[in-house]
Formats: sequence, structure tokens, C-alpha cells
Amino acid sequence: MTSNLVYLLHATDNQEVAADVLNFYANTSLNLVPNPGAEELTKAISANPETPIILLISDNFLQSISSMDRLSVLIQDPSEHLIPVLIEGRKLRSGTVDIYDSYPTKIDTIQEVMKYRDFWYEEWIRLRKRCNDASGEELAKLEQKRSIAKKISTNIGTFLRNLNGIQPMSWDEFSENDYQVILDHLGIKHLNELSNNSTLHIVENEAEEIQLEVPLHEPISPETTEVVDAEITPPNSIPSNEEKEEEAALVELPEEIENAIEIPDVEEIELEAPALDDLTDTIEEEIPVLDVEKNKEEELLNDAEIENEKIVDATFSTENQELEEPIPFKEPTTEILETTFMSRGLGDTENMDVEAVYENLDLKEVNDLDVLFNVAEAEAEEGDFENARRCYERILQLDPTNGRAMLWLARLLDKHFEDEKSKVSELYTKALFCNEESANLYYEYALHLKHRFQSLHRASDLLERAIHLNPKFDLAYAELADCQQKLGHIERGRANYLQACILNAAYQSTAGDAQYGVYREVVEAPEEPEEAVLNEAPKHPNSDKVVMVTGATSGIGQAVAELFAINGYKVIVTGRRAERLAEMKLSLEEQYGAEMQTLSFDVRDAESVDKALSMLPEAWRNIDILINNAGLAKGRAPIHEGNIAHWEQMIDTNLKGLLYLTRVVTPNMVERGKGFIINIGSTAGKDAYPNGNVYCATKAAVDMLTKGLRMDLFKHGVRVAAIHPGHVETEFAKVRFDGNEEKAAIYDNFSPLTAYDVAETVYFVATRPGRINIQDVTMYSAQQATNMMVDDSGKKFG
Repeated sequence: MTSNLVYLLHATDNQEVAADVLNFYANTSLNLVPNPGAEELTKAISANPETPIILLISDNFLQSISSMDRLSVLIQDPSEHLIPVLIEGRKLRSGTVDIYDSYPTKIDTIQEVMKYRDFWYEEWIRLRKRCNDASGEELAKLEQKRSIAKKISTNIGTFLRNLNGIQPMSWDEFSENDYQVILDHLGIKHLNELSNNSTLHIVENEAEEIQLEVPLHEPISPETTEVVDAEITPPNSIPSNEEKEEEAALVELPEEIENAIEIPDVEEIELEAPALDDLTDTIEEEIPVLDVEKNKEEELLNDAEIENEKIVDATFSTENQELEEPIPFKEPTTEILETTFMSRGLGDTENMDVEAVYENLDLKEVNDLDVLFNVAEAEAEEGDFENARRCYERILQLDPTNGRAMLWLARLLDKHFEDEKSKVSELYTKALFCNEESANLYYEYALHLKHRFQSLHRASDLLERAIHLNPKFDLAYAELADCQQKLGHIERGRANYLQACILNAAYQSTAGDAQYGVYREVVEAPEEPEEAVLNEAPKHPNSDKVVMVTGATSGIGQAVAELFAINGYKVIVTGRRAERLAEMKLSLEEQYGAEMQTLSFDVRDAESVDKALSMLPEAWRNIDILINNAGLAKGRAPIHEGNIAHWEQMIDTNLKGLLYLTRVVTPNMVERGKGFIINIGSTAGKDAYPNGNVYCATKAAVDMLTKGLRMDLFKHGVRVAAIHPGHVETEFAKVRFDGNEEKAAIYDNFSPLTAYDVAETVYFVATRPGRINIQDVTMYSAQQATNMMVDDSGKKFG
């Protein structure tokens, strides 16, 4: 009977709970249909809006892409016929294969909304990246999932507020009196009104799910995930030792992780989320000011910072309006997007024309958080930090509790707005309100207070909180040891230094031992039996040589790094995109057993260069080969129409960045009497071309600088060379034309060089015997004769 139709939505992990309801009505005329597809559900609701729909809401459900796709059909405009039921989440017990634990599902606090919004935003980013490497049927499936994840990440706050507005019932309330609530929605008074002569045939119609192999709040490595028919791992899953080691390897200092999507939580700890009115008291209890020394220390802080520590109405009032909950945000309808964004070049957030935002549209008109985040990231990368700031501030106007915007704005102000120190501290504090279980966030805030205000006591409190949340946080132990020693707490500093060494042997050094007063007894290892020596795996002849490659996140730099890693060298890869570096490291270690180190920093910032290289473990500091590859081209225009911001970015990256790295690395080479520097130049430095004026000038400077370096260093045993490629098919053209695919399609009609062609040339030059120095190499593809002469009659080579 269609009048007895009821839909039941649940996550796969909650199948047993759903089975209780399905089995109870199995031999009745109630047509209980589990998990219809989103399209089927949409049609059914249109046909009969009064059809009851049971939602078994669990943490598993809220992290399931197919479940949330169905929910999105229902929840934007919830009807009175929805029956939301809060049930417990379910997770596999660590170390078992078939034992599950249950945990409560919470959706009634800002912290929970932030948790799920962050989860779906990261899922959208992960799927977007996977789409770049997919094609055909796989790409179509990923594109569909990506679209769903993006929609959920934008609307999850609205979904949860609407669910709370319906006032979900507990499982006990729902199952009371033989699920009488279902009958009430059907207008049936008693169970016996349902005939028993028809049997229900239950057919699962579960859509394809996405499986993440790491818990919520751990760094997501795209290469470790597969698309399978399963639910996403619940957030309270206990990570394995291998996952925790991975996590530790990916932790970077704030300056080195500026381009990361966000700092994730390391562990999920079951705490009752405080009400907004109690947040101030919570923070004050966790970070108390205890003694006279701390009061003296406070005098070093400016008045604004001190006021900030007293803080901040936890409701995050905006101007004169006090907000008891986040401002409701409803995604613009398709019609609005088409008229407001599509017509102005802003509809595609991945390929948008960022400049159009400022040329054609007042930021006050933009209400789409995805657009604002994309514009902010692009503007920051272009060096327009004021516009990036305006975007983040606009996001916080729309959503005053957006922790991601708070964090990224704090980093932006800290690095590029020297007079905004107190504002940075305020943003970090507010971000902690929204994400109080993030060990990394406490750590980052501690570094800010330590370096900007020399606030050692308060930094120590924050670092201890980070260690409480993540007892294996080696970076936090090392920083805490430094703070404690400077405060005169010698024994505590020594203990935390030793703990950092236990967690990560890279912290142990002769200088560190001397600083903390650690004396180690040297014990000579017993001689191994001859048989053991014979059975020992042979050592790779290149394993003691260290190569550093800058700009290694893509193109030539990535190809060069891979080639040296495959051939047994220790390889340090650098770049601004920490996530790409981590992916490369993991991939090469797994495939080839390579030894890798990653450093994420901007070569244009001399201070960041110094700080990053000072973090290298002792065994990695003797760099044998430096490959200065980081470089770019921005725009093409005659000199009288040139973009000055583009000029400065090219000069700072192509020339000054090369100088900063060379200045830090060469003293060690000179001291050891050996080393090799290879600069990646360009044929543009040999022969100028129209509209390439400043780029050509920077590469000509690289050519001349290479010659000067060689004259300075050859007598110290340091070789210097340059490789000057012509057209190479990499991301170079996309960067030059700001992602404009049409303008960047310059390789369609001929066969250019590949990144690996250049990498093989670099490797050949670098591996010649010490008596040989191939000083200068110019290389073109066979279809290019000069910068101005290209045979574009079609691709003639594979």
C-alpha cells in the first residue's frame, strides 16, 4: 500500500540498528524502504511530500557521502514529516577486525559544526586533487563526488541547524511502544491495523561511499585513499603507530605551513563541548597566570594584547550585534549564482578569474565562502596581502566562527602586517575557542607568543596543553624544553629535550646535549661476526651524498628530485606547497626506499630560508649538490604596460631566491672543499623575445651570476653550472597566465621538452667525475630552433 510507504535513511556502519526497525515490520503491510538513491528520493518527495522519512543520524552518517547526499535533498527546507533520530556512532576497535565500539553523536555545539564543516572541506579538496590525475569513467565518478562534497562543506552548518530545529529524538524515544512514532506519522493508531499477509522484500540501494584510511583530524594523504563501497572512518578511531609516525613527519612550523589547508587535530578526545557563554572561563582555567614572574612578563606585551587575554565576548559580537549562534548562511540558488557570479567570471571557483572579483564586483556583494577562500589564496600567492586580508575579513563577517578563516588570517597578519600583533593573538585565541582539541593549533599559538612577545610562561602553558592532547608531539617537547631552560627550569628543560630526542632522534646533537647538560657514555659496539658482515645488505654508493632541490613541488624540480632519489641520494625537497612535498616523500620512500627531507618555505623570504635550513638534522646539513630550480614567469606584456607586481615576483623568486639559498649553502661547501651548484636558467636569458622583458632579464642575471659564482668558488673545489632549457611542458605556462587554459595552451602544435628530459641532463652534469665541470648547457626540443622559431605544424614526437 503506497499510503504505508516510509523511507529509512542510515549509514552502512549502522546497519544493525536499522535492521531492528526493518525486521520488526518485515511481515506487515508497511512498505519500509531503506536508503533510496538521492534522485529516487527527490522524485518520491515531489510525488508525495507527506511521506514519512526516518533519519538515523550518527557520526558515521554525517561522514558518509551518499548519506549526506540524500540528506541534502531533505534538509534545506525540512518538512514536518522528517523523523530525525540521534543514534550512536560505531567504530572498529583498534587492533581488531570485527569488534566495534560505540560513541555518542553530537550536533548541538559550534565545535561539532566546525568539525564536520572542516571534514567536508578537506574531503572536497582531496577529491578535487584526485580529479586532476583521473580520466574517463573514473573522472566522471570523482567529479560527481567532488560536487557533492563541495555542496556539503558549504551547507553543513545549515543542515545541522535545521536538524536541531526539528529536535531529534533519542533511540529510546523512537523505539518506545513498538516504534509508535512511525504509526503516528501514518495516522495509524495501533500496530494491528497493519495486515500481516504481505511480506516486505528489503533491497539495499546504498550509493558508493568514500573510504578514508585515516581518522578525522589527521593529515589526509590523497595517495593513501581509495574509492570503495564503505563508510568514512569515524573520528574517534585510534591511529596506528605507522599513521602517527606519518603525522609527525608532516608537522611543520607555522611559517612553513602557510599554504596548508589547515592544521588538523591529532587525536579526538571525548570532552563535553562548552556552551558559548562558558568559553572564556574554560580558556582562563586552562592557561592560568600563576606567579610574579608571569606578571613581570606581561609588561612586555602591549596593552591591546593584554586586553585580548582577558577576552573577548565568547559569542563573537560583530559591531553592536551580539550573536548567540553562527550567522545562518544559505548557499545562493543556481539562478542567483548565474546572475551574480557566472556573468562576471566567478562561477567556477577552481578556474575563476581572480582579478574579476576586484574589477567587476564589490566584495560586499560576495556571499559564497568558496569564492572568498579561493580569491584569498590566489591574492596571497600573488603578493596582494591587503586584498587577501579583505577576503578573510569578509568571510568572518558572514560566518564569525569560521575557524579556518581565523587561522589563515592570523598567519597572514603575523607574516605581512607587522603592526597587527595584538590582532593576531586575538584571532589565535578565537580559533582555539572553535577548535579546542587541536594540539597543532596550541603549538602554533605558542610559537607566536614566544617569538613575537618573548612570552615564555604563556607559551609554555600552551605547549603543555599541546602535549596533553598529543603525547608524541616531538616539536612541542623541543620548544617547551627551550622555553623552560630560558626560564631557568633546567631539570624540566633537560627532561623535555630528552623526550624530544626519544621521539625523534634528529633532535639529538652534540650542541643540544651541551646546551641541556646531557652527558652520554660512549660505548664501543662489539665487533660483528664475519658472517653477519657478509650477510649485511650492500650500502648504496650514493647514500652519503645530500642533494637539495628547490621548487620541487612540480615540473622540472619534481623530476630532478625523483631521479636523484631513485639513484640512492639523500634528497631534500623544498617548496611552498607542504602537502605536495609530503606526498612526494611518502611515494618515493614507499617505492624506492629513498631517504627524503621536506622543507616548506618561500625562497623570496631570506629569514624563512635561514630558519628552514637551520632545522635540518645534523646528518643532512652537508649539502653536496644544490639545484636552484625555483623560478617562474608572470604575464607577458610590453614594458610600458607591465604589471609591477609581476616584475617584483619574478625578480624576488628567480634572482633573489637563488641568491638567498646559495648564500646559506656555499659556506659549508667552501669549508669542506667540495660541492656542486647547478642553476636552472632558461634560453630566455640567452636571447630575449617580445613581451618577455623582465623574465628574460632575470634569467640573463642567472646566467651572469652563474659565471660569477664559478669564478669565486672554483678555487675552493666547488663546481658551478647552469642548464638553460627552451620550451618545457610543465605547469610553467599555467602559472604565467594565472591558470588561463586557453592562453597556456602553447604546446598543442609541437613537441616541447619534458621535465624528465631536463632532469636527465641535470643528473648527467652532476654525476661527472670531480675533474670535470660541464659549465653551461643550452637545450631545445627538436621542433624549436630559437626562442622565436618553433615548428608548430603538429606534434612530431611522442
